[in-house]
Amino acid sequence: MLAVVLALVLLIVGGLALFGALSSDAAPASAPQATPATGTSEASARTRSADTPSKSSVSTQRSLEIRVTGAPTKVFVTVSGNTTQVLEDGVLNTGDIRQYDEAPLDVVVTDGSAVDVYIYGKRQAKSQPGQRGRWHVAER
Repeated sequence: MLAVVLALVLLIVGGLALFGALSSDAAPASAPQATPATGTSEASARTRSADTPSKSSVSTQRSLEIRVTGAPTKVFVTVSGNTTQVLEDGVLNTGDIRQYDEAPLDVVVTDGSAVDVYIYGKRQAKSQPGQRGRWHVAER
């Protein structure tokens, strides 16, 4: 019975948080924007293209930005040297965007030609179609 009550409370709180996030005009520039995530770091900012207006230029303040421009692909992002601290582990769909403020990071993408990867605002070379993509984000 207690488990059911706790589940309902979590559902209501989550729904209210989602409603508040979707109905707010804009977040302050200094506040990170986050998509609902499971098992990810709260310190990093991740956004989906549907959640925020598209930017004409990539912010140089972000250590890493991943934009899926091709077919959906599996993306794996970890804090370098700590494979237990996983920031992203799943399939991202066309149009999805993930942004991170942390460094150092390691990035592995199943199809490196399906994504645009920006490290500190600089677009990285793509892999050949169907080839795994790997990138390292060094600390600045």
